Amino acid sequence: MQKKQIVEIIAGLMIITATAGAIAGTFLYEDMLNNERKTIVILALALEFGNWSPPEIKLVEGEPVRLKIRNTDTVTHGFAVPELGIGIDEPVEIKAGHVAKIDITPTKKGTFLYVCTVWCSKQHPKMVGRIIISEK
Repeated sequence: MQKKQIVEIIAGLMIITATAGAIAGTFLYEDMLNNERKTIVILALALEFGNWSPPEIKLVEGEPVRLKIRNTDTVTHGFAVPELGIGIDEPVEIKAGHVAKIDITPTKKGTFLYVCTVWCSKQHPKMVGRIIISEK
């Protein structure tokens, strides 16, 4: 093998190693952030094909949680929990194929509705889920 070929192989291996390391680092960092709080994934689907999944979420007052709202649909959805102040001052809009992350620490117990805030289908008004917050 010529010296030039060896250098090219080494350079290629270094590029692959650097790329794989960056990707692995990103996933490890995301896992580290998620380990600090419970994570709940919510799927958004237009009502003809589903709705919110899960339609009900149970949380505990005072325990931090991350909501990951994943839009698996082909239309844009919005997310709000008006009674908890989520999506009111800063609207949460999730484009098709995207994910929105909301970190919250519930401060009051009760049952609260979460709704889609972007017109997504003729059944849009029925796109509602419930968050149930209980005491510790």
